[in-house]
Amino acid sequence: MKEYLTFKIGDRTIAGKSVYHVFSKKDKSQLGIIFWYFNWHQYIFDPKKDTIWSDGCLLQIINFIKQLNVEAKA
Repeated sequence: MKEYLTFKIGDRTIAGKSVYHVFSKKDKSQLGIIFWYFNWHQYIFDPKKDTIWSDGCLLQIINFIKQLNVEAKA
């Protein structure tokens, strides 16, 4: 699968869990953040306003979040 995004760990945490910034590989723009949502006890993605998403990008986000959630619950 081709990768369109990069994920970089941020400086802050939420509920003791890391925050990740999502960037476009093509133009290096920030597209959103992934963070721990305490109410659901899992990581979630919060896209920036006015961004659009292909199925490939969404799959990459989903796979990254799934990995984070497995590690968080281990």
